[in-house]
Formats: sequence, C-alpha cells, structure tokens
Amino acid sequence: MKSYVLDTNVFLADPLAIYSFPGSNVLIPDTVLSELDRLKTSKMDKRLRFRGREVSRILFGLSERGMLMEGIPIDDGSTVRVVALDSSTSIPPVLNPKNTDDRILAVAHQEAESGTDVTLVTNDLNMLLKAQTLDLPVVRYGEDDERGFGSRMLQTVKRNRAVVAAVVVGIAALVLALYALRVTTERNNAQPSAFPGEGTSSFQTQEFAYQQALGRNPRDFSALTGLANLYFDAGKTSGSSTRFEQATQYYRRALQIQSDNADVRTDLAISYFYLGDVDQAIAEAKASLKHNPKHPLTHYNLGVFYWKGKKDAVNAVREFEAAIRDDKVGQVASQSRELLQEIRVQQRQGGK
Repeated sequence: MKSYVLDTNVFLADPLAIYSFPGSNVLIPDTVLSELDRLKTSKMDKRLRFRGREVSRILFGLSERGMLMEGIPIDDGSTVRVVALDSSTSIPPVLNPKNTDDRILAVAHQEAESGTDVTLVTNDLNMLLKAQTLDLPVVRYGEDDERGFGSRMLQTVKRNRAVVAAVVVGIAALVLALYALRVTTERNNAQPSAFPGEGTSSFQTQEFAYQQALGRNPRDFSALTGLANLYFDAGKTSGSSTRFEQATQYYRRALQIQSDNADVRTDLAISYFYLGDVDQAIAEAKASLKHNPKHPLTHYNLGVFYWKGKKDAVNAVREFEAAIRDDKVGQVASQSRELLQEIRVQQRQGGK
C-alpha cells in the first residue's frame, strides 16, 4: 500500500484530509498532533483553531476503535496511524530534531528507509524543497482538486481578513435571511424540520446522535448531511461563522460520497455565501449545475449570489429566468419573479 505522511498545514486546509487517500496508509507524525494541540489555545485566526479542534475530534472518534499508534482502518480502505520519530534511528544531518518541520521530515525519511513507499504531503514550500533534497517524493495537498490548492488557499486568506470578514459576513447573513432558499432537511430524512435551539438538550441530542453514527460509519451520508444541516441552521439562528464553517466541512464530506448531489452542493454554496465568500459560493453553484443543469434551487441561489453579492444584474437575470423556467409555478419561481421585479425597478431608477 502507498503511504502518505501528512504535514500540519494539510489539516489546517482540510480537517477531513485523512479521507482523501483511499486504499492507502495515512501517517500522522506525533509532532503534527502536538502542533494542532498548541493551536487550540493560540491567538491564531479562530477558523484555524476550529480546524485544529475538528482534527482532534475526528481522531478521538477513531481512537474508540483501537490504538492510533498501531493503525486504525477506515471505510475507504485506508489505515490511519500516528507515527513517532524513533530516536534510535539516524536522521540526515540536514535535519534538526528540535525543529518541528524537520521532525515531520524525519518521520517521512524514517518510513522511507524502512522500505515503505512513502510520499510527504505538504503545502509548505520550504518543507517541499527540503524533502526534495532528501529524495523524498512530495506533493501539495489538493493539487488534483478541480479548483486547485492555490485557489482554495487564496479564498482562505481572503476570509481571514478579520475586519472585512466581519462586515461581509454580516451583510451576507442579512441578505440570505431575506432571499436565500435551502433544500428542506426532510429530503434526506436526516433531521426534523423544526430546528432545535442551539444549547438545548434537543440540539445536543441530535448532534450527539449524528456524531455517534459517524463514529460507527464515517461515510454515513444521512448523518453527514444531517449534522451539516444542524450546524447550518445554528449558524443562521446565531449568526456564528464557526457554525457555518462546521456546516461546510460536513457538506464537503458528504459530497465525497455523492459528488453529483446538487441539493447538498447548493447548501454548501449558501454556507459559503453566509461566510462572505461570494466567489466560492458561485463556484459551488456552478459545480452543482454541471451535474444537474435544470436544478431550479441552484439557479435561484446563483442569481442571488450574482445580484446581492456581485451587483451583476445581467447574470442574475439569466439565473432567475432559468429558475422560473425549471420550476414554473413553485416557490422558487415565485421568489425568482420577486427578485427580477426588484432588479427591473432599480434599473428603471438608474441602478446598475
């Protein structure tokens, strides 16, 4: 089996990274866990702190099945194992065992020396260059993703601009409270229609039930979408960006199972819009339409993203008209007609 050693920054880009290497050995240096643990109490951006906690939660769930140091199988045919640096083995002189990055490289080198077919996965340029000097195969995480790592990381950087993000998230939340339509949760029988208030026993019971289901089967689609919907509604009620971050993580994980599910991808797009990431919201909506070009709810929300997020009347009108054409007399068509009327009124008044 192919083995992949994951750097800390891989988990900060995607807490669900361990599920991205089906049929492989996923190796996590113990140094990575130490760095993630320190991150919890650091003054770093709260989204990164959240991702660090999410990784810990996932690994803690896996530990209930066995010993992480011995390796735990997951449902995609992979095995996840935490690896410590063996102090009795020699490491290349260019590596300093007191340096965290070098310790991660040393673990990868240690695995390679034992005969393992190992590849280091990192998004750090310095580590990539040093790995190459050690003749270690190395790849960037997400480079095979349809948007590419560079695009995803750029969006992450943009969202981390604290002042701008706070303003944009507030605007986006107001807009979506007025305009956005979501897929009903009854669609996948994952969650009752009435949202239980966050902090209530009902909310906590549902959250615990979904987490338990995922502990038994990390690819339980109903549990993944149910948990994502639960966090989405919590975010919409409280205005918490952290809840929307959680929702996006679980929607993405569900899409790893059903990549062509237009409903889930549309909900993911709306979540990004709530986070103020209009470009990513548009990209996800377009991806949804590639699989289902006549999905009225996606057309409607893409129209909202263009009109309310970009002030792009031309593309917004096109999407609203598509939603009406595909929905005809339903709620989506009705909402689309209302926004088309709003656009026309503003245009008559000299608006763009």
